[in-house]
Amino acid sequence: MDKPQVNDENAPKSNRESYPPSYASVVTNQPTPGFEPTVYTHLTSPMAGIDILRNLDYLSIERSASIRQAFQDNFMMERYKILDNQSQVLYKVQRKLKLEFICRQYTFQCLDQYENDVLHLERNIYVRGVFLVDQDIKVIIPPNIHLGTIEWARMGIFSPQFSVKDAQGNLLFLINSQLNHSCCARIVFTIEENKAPIGKIQYKNMYKTECQFSVHLTTVQKALLCGATMLILNVIYERK
Repeated sequence: MDKPQVNDENAPKSNRESYPPSYASVVTNQPTPGFEPTVYTHLTSPMAGIDILRNLDYLSIERSASIRQAFQDNFMMERYKILDNQSQVLYKVQRKLKLEFICRQYTFQCLDQYENDVLHLERNIYVRGVFLVDQDIKVIIPPNIHLGTIEWARMGIFSPQFSVKDAQGNLLFLINSQLNHSCCARIVFTIEENKAPIGKIQYKNMYKTECQFSVHLTTVQKALLCGATMLILNVIYERK
């Protein structure tokens, strides 16, 4: 004898099958092509923003070549891109200027492809005297994780030297140039660790500087070299 069919409307709600899933569930679990759900845009940790550097051995920084854009920004917010060796954009960068009594501070704000603010390169220019100017770049994971500092040691006009230090002030790398950048368009800086070369930074022109380094460096060390590349690009550009 066949069992009588039970009307779904009279069945207890706990026994009803929830099918199909709600629209909200479909959007969250099955994104349509070209649409990235919000969950993917959040960083799992503050350090996750520089994890994209993990397998790299090259990066370049390009300054916006648009004169129109420069006038629109009133030279207060220049724009850059940080690229890998395939010319893929790692970070979009915008520069903001803050003026103080004895210091000018430029903050290079690095944004990932989801517009997350993942890295700050804070360039400080200090006036120590009438003609003496000192400067450095602090590399920071926002809001306040200090990774290290790149200092312009200024060992000489014809052979500028930069030092890369970690968050505790320990020396990691020395960056040296043997060329006078007032008479040479392309300048190569060697990156040395314990006097052994591990890479180089090449100033190509006023719009581009490249950095090559060992792939075995940590992501923090690569972020510091990114800051060094930004500092060298701007120092040489301003001196020319």
